[in-house]
Amino acid sequence: MTGADFISWFGETSLAVSILIFLILAVRRTVARRFGPDAAYLLWLAPLIRLATPELSIIPAAWRQAPPPPAFDWTPAPVALDVIAATPTPTNSAPAVLFALWAIGAIGFLTLQYLRQRTFMARLVRESAEPPPETMAEAMVIAGKAGLRRTPRIRIANGNAGPLVAGIFDPVIVLPADFSQAYTSGERQLAFAHEFAHIARGDLATTFAALIFLAAQWPNPLAHFAFRAFRADQEAACDAAVIARNETLPDISYAYGAALVKSAAQRFSAPAASLAMSNHLKERLMLLKSGTKSGAAKGRLLAAMLVAAGVAASASYSYAANDD
Repeated sequence: MTGADFISWFGETSLAVSILIFLILAVRRTVARRFGPDAAYLLWLAPLIRLATPELSIIPAAWRQAPPPPAFDWTPAPVALDVIAATPTPTNSAPAVLFALWAIGAIGFLTLQYLRQRTFMARLVRESAEPPPETMAEAMVIAGKAGLRRTPRIRIANGNAGPLVAGIFDPVIVLPADFSQAYTSGERQLAFAHEFAHIARGDLATTFAALIFLAAQWPNPLAHFAFRAFRADQEAACDAAVIARNETLPDISYAYGAALVKSAAQRFSAPAASLAMSNHLKERLMLLKSGTKSGAAKGRLLAAMLVAAGVAASASYSYAANDD
């Protein structure tokens, strides 16, 4: 693929991705209220799949319109070949320059995210301690209920960081220093359940994929806005999954909402690759109040149909090659 080909592909793909993002932003809250947060969360597959979808050669070549016959026959005047050969062919370096700028921006964005995450986690681990035995025992019970084969590493921060989880291959859960005192027993269970649900659902890997998407679309301001909405839907879907798994607990919605509010009181800044429990609190509390539930088959089916329709409608098509 030449630089000009890439710029053409990037422009067409970015336009299609932007249209899909705009449509998702317009319907995501309605979908979440009526069909559950999982359905709204699944909608974000559409721009990701569209970005990775190549041009589809499925239109039969027979449908191609035949070129009109020439109106008249004519013979061009002879031209001296040495004159043509001597004429310099102009070159356009703009596509190559634009491709280089895009690549530098994408690599720079991912490098910056990696350095932020690495520095953040190194500081947290350095400025944290092992949890007390009773906290670890409590975590092991909740991890088993969440379906995890082993309990992730848990650290107690010296300050107010957490609850949060970070790390795709070796997840680490960080809890605030006053976790045992500020949270009730039920709230601690739900806080653990939330972070463990992120791990069990693969949300850390999904966030990493979203950051790669954002790096590829870094010149597109709508993509950066969409990432924040995607994270809100991701957290809301995790909330709904936790409540559905623990719905037998008394006053589950109230206790879970209280845990969210307490997590928001811990003011700290986490990089994009870390999933903090306090993110996008207002929208999530409104969904909790509306009583939406996770796992509705109808909602997931609707989301899958919308994703398939969106990708199909926005894909690039070309004529298939002739068999002969």
